[in-house]
Amino acid sequence: MARYVLPNDPALSAADVVPADVDLPNYSRMLYVGDGGTGKDVHVTTINGSEVTFKNVPVGILMVQAKRVWADTTAGDIIALW
Repeated sequence: MARYVLPNDPALSAADVVPADVDLPNYSRMLYVGDGGTGKDVHVTTINGSEVTFKNVPVGILMVQAKRVWADTTAGDIIALW
């Protein structure tokens, strides 16, 4: 039986992210940033193709559906959740 995931449902899977200039193997529903704060940026391409840099991202959940986390990302310990 198929399971439908609603927007507020918790993630079903997770994987470490190594920022690179290639798409993630699984597009994220959100990202967890473990090493954030002042000067810590997350450069992503969303699943709709928008390229954006989130500046000074704090530690915690970044609610973005990303298909790529670019290599110039300065935040660390990122986990993709989907």
